[in-house]
Parts: sequence; C-alpha cells; structure tokens
Amino acid sequence: MSTAVPALRYSVDETGALLAWPQGARRCVALAMRPDAAEIRGEGSPPVRLEWSENGVIHWAIDETARDRWQIAGWTQGRGGPFGIALRVSGHIESASHALIDATRRSWRRFSIGNDEYLSGGSLLPIVPSISSFNSCWRERSTLSALTTVLRDRADLRHRLGDAQRVYRLAADLMSGPLGLRAERTGIRRDTVDIYTAMRHAGFFHRFGRPLSRASLPNIDDVIVATRKRLDANPYRVGRHTPDEVIRKTAQKIYYDVEPWPFAALVD
Repeated sequence: MSTAVPALRYSVDETGALLAWPQGARRCVALAMRPDAAEIRGEGSPPVRLEWSENGVIHWAIDETARDRWQIAGWTQGRGGPFGIALRVSGHIESASHALIDATRRSWRRFSIGNDEYLSGGSLLPIVPSISSFNSCWRERSTLSALTTVLRDRADLRHRLGDAQRVYRLAADLMSGPLGLRAERTGIRRDTVDIYTAMRHAGFFHRFGRPLSRASLPNIDDVIVATRKRLDANPYRVGRHTPDEVIRKTAQKIYYDVEPWPFAALVD
C-alpha cells in the first residue's frame, strides 16, 4: 500500500509493547499498549501514560461527570458517520497531553474536525486523520476500540501483553484482519425474539460485540439446554413450544456464525 494513503499499522517496539501507529501521516500519535498501562507517543514530546481503568466514553461537554478519560474515536464526523482514528482525551489526561495536541494540530486539521471536538468534550489527538469516505477506517477503528475495551475489562488478558510470542502473533493478526463493529441481531418473529432474550439472560451473548475467539464459545448443546430452561420458565409462553432444532438454528445464526475479533493470540 502506498504511504500516500494514511493507514493504521501494528508492530512490537523495542520494549515489547504492542504499538498501533499511523503509516503515511505526519505529525500524528501512536498508541503503545502494555500490561500495566497504555501510552500516547508523538515526536518531539514526552509520552503520556494512560491508565486502563480510565478508558471509557467521554460524554458531551455539558456533562460535568466527564473527567479523566480516554477513548478511541473518529477524527471527524460526516454525513456517513465518523472518519479516521483519533484518541479523545479529557481531564488530567488532556492537560498532560497539551504538548502533543499542539504538536499535532495543523490549521487544516483544526478545520477538518469542525465543531465535533468542542461539542463532544475533551481534545482529539490524530492517529489516522482521514477525512475521506474512501478511507473511513471504520474496520480499523472498530477493532482498535474493541481491543482497548477488552484490555480494560479483562486484566487476565491484559497480563498476556507481557508474553512476547503472543504480542507478535497479535500484531500480525490485527494487521491482517480488522473487523467492523457488528450490530446484534434480535430477530422479528416471536420465537426468535424469545430465544434471543432467553440466551442473553442466560449469559450467551457477545459482551464485546463479537467473540474473542471461536475456542472461547461454549458447546452449542449446553446453550440449547440453558435456553430451553429460560423459555419454559417464561410465563408469557405458557402453552407455546419451540423445538430444539429451532433454538439450534437461531443460536447458530446470532451467536456462533459471528466472525471473532482477531484477538485469539491473547485468548487461546
């Protein structure tokens, strides 16, 4: 790929940290990920430490509860949705990042982000500052956002970032298979909706939008048994019977036939 088109790349740095960095874009930042914390890196400025516990949604500027947060976000917003990849920072993280913000902010970038930064709170640091629908970075942004969310919520997996072999495998998988965020399917027919609801109440849903790996999924027969118990206990289904084969087909479609995030190196 020509470096004329900004793109997100993954590699492992000399310290063993997983590095998400921009190729083909100048005066941008990179995100380094280690078991203890993440880190914003940029040329000519000291790195800024990001605690995993502070990863989360930054609310609108009028929401006074938005404090000390960082998240993966789009660089700008268009009619078709967000474009590019950025780090949105607020609170003490924003204060610590002023040098990086100044170093990465050009006049055209001030124009390209428009009012989004001011309305949404915090400040944006460009990773891949794309403003084109032909390079919206939707898949790359979704995958990186899911990865940081998993690392925030799963300390057991975060610890595995200290395993060099896993990190090299993870970087390669992330390069080859970014995926877009998947909307959950709930169905239209009554049986499908009831099965989906029963499965969710039984804990059979993808907490991070997609499976973390196929190997982490439970046996489908166990899912059918647990779902059947929930359906039979539903007082609004008295006198209504759904065959196990229907449960199996529905579970296969909405739970098993979902491509997992490329995080198997951390999970398996």
